[in-house]
Amino acid sequence: MGLYHRLPWTDEDVYNDERHSFNPVAKMPLLEIVHAKGPPHSADISKGNLGRKSGQGFYAWSKGQALKDPIRSAVPLSDNDISDRLILRLINESVACLREGVVEDEDLLDAGVIFGTGFAPFRGGPMHYIHSCETGELQQRLDELEGRFGQHFHADSGWGAIA
Repeated sequence: MGLYHRLPWTDEDVYNDERHSFNPVAKMPLLEIVHAKGPPHSADISKGNLGRKSGQGFYAWSKGQALKDPIRSAVPLSDNDISDRLILRLINESVACLREGVVEDEDLLDAGVIFGTGFAPFRGGPMHYIHSCETGELQQRLDELEGRFGQHFHADSGWGAIA
């Protein structure tokens, strides 16, 4: 189910009627990023592209169903790839915060990430997670992800100070 399925029935309701300002999704810049074709929705609406109501909008519609293009450039990812791309990025940034002195110690960092971002408390926070795993394996996995997905997975220099 796509992001647009959670919006009111037509784009016109969201963009032209201020009474719908309770819907924060309608005003998020993310919509402009997701919108991959043509001008912004206000111009589409002026052309009569009202989504399900007119049969044309973000998607073309047929018999009440959105006709979506298949994802052509999707990279197949395993469950481990997905979880590692999410968790190791956060853990690597935690190591950087500790190295840069943003937080004083590992316990404060763990507490901040658990309470601030919702990191799984049963994992004990990112630093506790690092100590419960083999540090070398985590760095090796970061290097592997950097090779596959780019520099934003580059292991921070603070990994050397973690015992």
